[in-house]
Amino acid sequence: MEVHETFELQGQVALASANSSGGTREIRAVFTDTTVRVYQAYNAEIADAAVQAQRFVPPWKPGRMTWIKPSAIWMGYRCGWAAKDKNQARVLAVDLHRHAFDGLLREAVVASHQAPREERVAPAGADHSADVIVQWDPERALGGPDGKDALTHPLPAQRSLQMGLRGDATHRYAAEGGLIARITDVTELFTAVRAQLAAGSIEAALALLPTERPYPVPGGCTVADREDEATAAARAQAASSAADGQSGSELRSLKAGPYYTPGYTHDRAPHRVPLPALRPTAACAEQC
Repeated sequence: MEVHETFELQGQVALASANSSGGTREIRAVFTDTTVRVYQAYNAEIADAAVQAQRFVPPWKPGRMTWIKPSAIWMGYRCGWAAKDKNQARVLAVDLHRHAFDGLLREAVVASHQAPREERVAPAGADHSADVIVQWDPERALGGPDGKDALTHPLPAQRSLQMGLRGDATHRYAAEGGLIARITDVTELFTAVRAQLAAGSIEAALALLPTERPYPVPGGCTVADREDEATAAARAQAASSAADGQSGSELRSLKAGPYYTPGYTHDRAPHRVPLPALRPTAACAEQC
């Protein structure tokens, strides 16, 4: 079976599995005691202006919904590693003040609980006035066909945070001295990752990416899973092992078939995601 055909079939099975099960709602990000990193992709004009001003200024428009993503691989998938089109040709790493990010999480409601903004009668349990919404999309991992999959594949049981800001939240996001601590152009990093993936060097591509850790969910947040004691203990053990001499790359990625999985998988062993069981078609069986 051709490699790209294998990835395509496995991707379809994995995506179907993800859509049929809830998966985890664990936020994984690069963060410090004071900041949390999210990503966005823009055209050159918006990116240049934002980096120079260190906040979002024209030609960026506050009237549109803006989506922020803590997962670098999901951002790479979304923008084709900065090669999808000119409107996503520049990737920005936006470091938010941690207290500000926590505030957004507390405000947020799940997108499926939203009514369209033009509607004045919300469905039961919905808050049509919310300016911060969250959706959980299947996380991506490195390895897969090019094109719409951008050399990645979906992880069936892991969900990735996408946070949408609109209205007052968008204005706060762009305000001088507001939510943003720093904006960095990381386009070269993303294009380098794509080059390694295109060459088939998945491990080398992964080594270029920063390590994303599970983010502690603040009190009052209802859109993400809270960590239980067993998971916290497992994380402490992993940190202890790292201190005893394991390298960052060993903790960040263990080989699982042809796939490499970043981060920590909630309520499971770190880094290992089982491949979907595949049964080749008769035509494929003759060729394999």
